[in-house]
Parts: sequence; structure tokens; C-alpha cells
Amino acid sequence: MATKTQKETKTKKVSTTKKQTKTTKKADPKKVATKKPAKKSVLAGKSLKSQAPKASKSVKSKRETINIFFASTDNYIKYMDVAITSLIENASKDYDYKITILHNGLSKKNEEILKKHETSNVKIEFKDVEDELKNLKDILPDAKIFTMASYYRLFIETMYPNLDKAIYLDGDIVVPGDISELYKIDLGDKLVGAVNEQNCFLTPLMTQYTIEVAGIDPHKFFNTGVLLLDLKKIREFKLLKRLIDTMTKYNFVSPMVDQDYLNNVLRHSIKLLPNGWNKESVPGQELEGDLKIKHFALGLKPWKSKDIEYADLWWDYAKKSDFYDELNEEFSKVTPEDLARDQMMAGKLFELAAELLKSDHTFKKLIIDVEDR
Repeated sequence: MATKTQKETKTKKVSTTKKQTKTTKKADPKKVATKKPAKKSVLAGKSLKSQAPKASKSVKSKRETINIFFASTDNYIKYMDVAITSLIENASKDYDYKITILHNGLSKKNEEILKKHETSNVKIEFKDVEDELKNLKDILPDAKIFTMASYYRLFIETMYPNLDKAIYLDGDIVVPGDISELYKIDLGDKLVGAVNEQNCFLTPLMTQYTIEVAGIDPHKFFNTGVLLLDLKKIREFKLLKRLIDTMTKYNFVSPMVDQDYLNNVLRHSIKLLPNGWNKESVPGQELEGDLKIKHFALGLKPWKSKDIEYADLWWDYAKKSDFYDELNEEFSKVTPEDLARDQMMAGKLFELAAELLKSDHTFKKLIIDVEDR
């Protein structure tokens, strides 16, 4: 049992301890005061982190933009406008679209009409390729029955270095399908997605030309009027440089402008797509899948004859175009001589193909056969 003296000693110790505790407690506010800013900054940091998710919910996620290119002259704008009208009407609203018209001089009036297509998810832009043409005017082969606008698509690679993917379309088409579906096709390790040139089977002459002059299997020879482009891979491949080098070295005569050159340079880099993405009017060629794009390549055009395949579909969209009155008036003035002249132009292509069959200066003999040795 503790003695009185021991109890007093314990009492003194407890009293001393309490005093020390009180002293310590008095000192704590200073320490706490010095820590308060740190606590506030920590809390502020937590506050910012907690606010971040809330802010992201209020901001809409960025929509993917699909880049689409056309090439046109001032005279062809009214036909191309029908293509654009149909494309926009049937395109998925889940994407934004930037449609760029490659040209070498368009009137302000036509630009203003095309601009009317702009909506919250569709933008129309114009790009003059004059500088590119100047640099290559002595290299690009004669366009024959076509116009120089056929070459404009070649410049997309270098004029738009920040684009990784795009679609190129000719102006003599109608688009009843959703163009975003074409854009979403996976090209794998290929550079370009395209459809077989069905006109290779139009006559035995064109089939023979494709084999013996172009040096390409007719089932693999592609039409350049509808192209899905992996621009990143195309730049790595240096497609334009390869084309220019081939044109400069060989200067081949080509009835289909750049199409023979593109088929030659890209013959190992093409993903063939169902012809529903570029259906031409060729007897015996069945539609593969649904009709997505109708291409009025060669021969008669719907704005001159309503007796050709899918002409009624083209006019359905022409009625919605701002150029409809002009198109309708133009159609009313078409004569049998006009139709004969257009068919004669296509005939000239066949004549040139026949002449080249007799030549030794061909893609097949100077490039394909040499590489296969």
C-alpha cells in the first residue's frame, strides 16, 4: 500500500503532467495555424479534382470529322452539286463533314451557291490548285477527252499534310448511301480503297487493253472516281513523287488520264471494295450489296439522257439542287447530235486503247515485265 508521502509525490507528478499538457495545448494553436494553409491547399486540390469530372460532363465529346474532296471546273459545278446534295442528305448525322472543292478558278457566284449546303455539321471549303499545276504542267500527260481536273486528286497528299484519312469523289455521281460507312472501312495495310473498273469488261478491247497495255488483271484494275485514302501511309509511300517519277521517265500515253498511272504504282497497295460503292453502267455486272454510290462514268450522262440506268435517281436529287432550273433548261435543249457527240468522245477512248495495243511503249512491257524478270 502506498504511503502518504508517495501519494503526495504522485499527486505532484500528475499536477505537473497536466500543466505540461496544458502548456502543450497552448502551443498547438500556433502549430495548427502554420498548418492551416497547407490544409487549405490540399482541400483546394481535392476540390479541383472533384470538379474536373463535373466539368467534363458539361462539355460534349469532340465529333469525328470526315474529310471529302471533289475536283471540278466552273462548268461542271452544277452536276457536282447534285452529288453533294445526295451525299449530305444520306450521310449519318453522327459525324461532322468537311467537303473541299479542288479547282483552278471558280466564280464567286458558284462558291456562294455551294456554301448554301453548310449546316451545323457540314462545312464547304474551296482550294485553288493553281500553284500545284504550275509546278507540274510540263510533266502531267495530256488529259485527252477529260479535263485537267482529273489530276487534282493527286495533290491531296501534299496539300493537306495534317490529314490522316479522306475520301475523294468524282462529280458525276449520286450518293444514295451513307458516306460515313465508306470512311469507316478498315484498309488494313493497304493505302487506298477502291472499286474494280467495270468498264474493263465493257468490250473485249478494253479487257485486252488492261491486260496487255496496263499490265494489270482486269479484276484488280480499279476506277479512280471513288477513293478511300489512307493519307498517312500514302505520304510514307511518297505516292505523288512516285507518280511524277514514272510520268517523267516513261511519259506513257494513257486514255484514262492518271488512272493507268495510279493502277501501276499502287498495284500492290489496293483494297478492292464491293461495286456498290462505285457502280458503273456496264451490262452483265451485278450489283454487290446495296447501291451506295452510282457513278455515271463514260458514255451518256443523266443530265443529257434519262434513258440510262439510275438517271431517275439522279434527277430526284437534281430537283433539290439550287441548280435545278438551270439543269432542267439545259436538258430541254439537248439534241440527238449532242448525244452522238458524247458517245463519240467515249469512242475516242476505245480508239486510243486499240492504238496502244500495237505499241511497245507500255506499262506492261517497260515496267511490269521488267520487274517480273
